[in-house]
Amino acid sequence: MSHIEIAAFLKQKIGMDATTVSPSAITSAIRQRMRALNLTNERVYYRLLQSSGGELQEFIDAVTVPETWFLRDREPFTFLKHYVTHNYITHNYLPQQRHSIFRVLSVPCASGEEPYSITITLMESGLSLNAFQVEGIDVSQKMIQKAIRGVYTMNSFRMTAPEFQARYFTAKDREYELHKEIRDSVRFSRDNILDPQFGINRLSFYNVIFCRNLLIYFDQRDRDRALHRLHQMLANDGILFVGHSEMGQIPQSLFEAIPYSKAYAYRKLALCPQSIAASKIAIPTSPLDQGEIKGDFSASLKSIATTSVDRNLPNPLDEARKLADRGLLQEAISIGKSYLERHRTDVEAYVLLAQIYQAQGSETEAMHFFQRALYLNPKHDDALFHLYLLKEKMGDRAGAEILRQRLQQ
Repeated sequence: MSHIEIAAFLKQKIGMDATTVSPSAITSAIRQRMRALNLTNERVYYRLLQSSGGELQEFIDAVTVPETWFLRDREPFTFLKHYVTHNYITHNYLPQQRHSIFRVLSVPCASGEEPYSITITLMESGLSLNAFQVEGIDVSQKMIQKAIRGVYTMNSFRMTAPEFQARYFTAKDREYELHKEIRDSVRFSRDNILDPQFGINRLSFYNVIFCRNLLIYFDQRDRDRALHRLHQMLANDGILFVGHSEMGQIPQSLFEAIPYSKAYAYRKLALCPQSIAASKIAIPTSPLDQGEIKGDFSASLKSIATTSVDRNLPNPLDEARKLADRGLLQEAISIGKSYLERHRTDVEAYVLLAQIYQAQGSETEAMHFFQRALYLNPKHDDALFHLYLLKEKMGDRAGAEILRQRLQQ
């Protein structure tokens, strides 16, 4: 019984749902700590865990062993670089505005590879170290200490070229120490995203938040709590990065998916009134090889959603979009359908109607109109991506996988 009680106690303290991890992980952590304390009775250990904050931290450190490395998954960092160079610097970093600080949060930051990868990406995007601030937060004190130290083995470089280590690290025996100016630029602290006070003094504070592969360990209630707090902490139109397996768990009322393959990025939406207003973020039509931004992208950039082509849309669709932005979704649908009766091959009209139905919560209708759009244009990125998300959400994994493969072609 104590084993079950310990798992429940861990969930109460840090939100980790025992059903989302291997049972052996918690069992192993319990045994490890009991051996360290020369204890043989699990109930005695449970009582100690309840009464000792120090032992609770030791247990958390034992059970949270993250798998991480520099530039993990790569595409999120490719998109971050593009976002900074083509949106933030262009629109917010003009000479008269250089007092503005670009703020990024990494939670959980684990042993530091992610926040340091973010820092290096921002440097390579053209920002100086005093133009941005990266913060790393984790529930494990041991991970925080390792991150501050900034010394890594080859296991942390499994996805980087040798030039990456040579440029930013100093080799010491079989380890690599991150250059001091980069280590000193990142702020680390221990905190718990489910603590009621978490981020309360940093509302609308961050331009970007990385929260990858954490939500999968929460039950629905705690996941909703965490996502609402992250939404509050992001600045307007801020970007949230999540893990691949978490894409179907992001509420469309809070965030809008950004159709950049494998970045798993979302844009913050205003809570009220509900809007499907298009993002102003420019993105490349496809990910770039090896995460590099090369050449002139002016010809290949496009808006995430349909307002980028407002100038070319007939007035009825323009009016439908304005109504939808004001929350008058049914009126917008009526205008859109009336327009389609006369223009049955207008792909963007089908996409717009699908988005309005999606905002209304009518997912079956949204899927129908996205499918009609794809019938007319099988390579329409927005329709492919949103239909993929809908199929994931509705549990159609086979259908979602087919769409995912089409997106990567």
